[in-house]
Amino acid sequence: MSARLLKERTGRDVAAWNKRVKQEGPSDKAGLKAWLTANGVSGYAQSLLIMERFGYPDFLIASADKLIDGQYAKRPQLWPIFDAVLDAAAGLGQVAVQARKTYVSLVSPRRTFARVRPATENC
Repeated sequence: MSARLLKERTGRDVAAWNKRVKQEGPSDKAGLKAWLTANGVSGYAQSLLIMERFGYPDFLIASADKLIDGQYAKRPQLWPIFDAVLDAAAGLGQVAVQARKTYVSLVSPRRTFARVRPATENC
């Protein structure tokens, strides 16, 4: 989505912008952000180019298993509940499981219909 927005709004794709950033852009994040803004790149497209230059956060490049393991590492007693929810969702038909840093989305072909997240200490 971010790459598509970048191309639609600027007429240049990610590879072209990466080349330009490497040749002309500042070498620090704050400077690059200001430079991109001045060159008409903002929002998600800007975030994409900043991550392309300085690296993606761990939670974006981690596997789904690693993300889910991290969610339940300090709450192993909740694993059976999570597994039961996934088993029940599987019985509903086409359900995609999309792991995020702090929750898991259950997505049907039409929409996200549930989010599962382990309880916190405040619950």
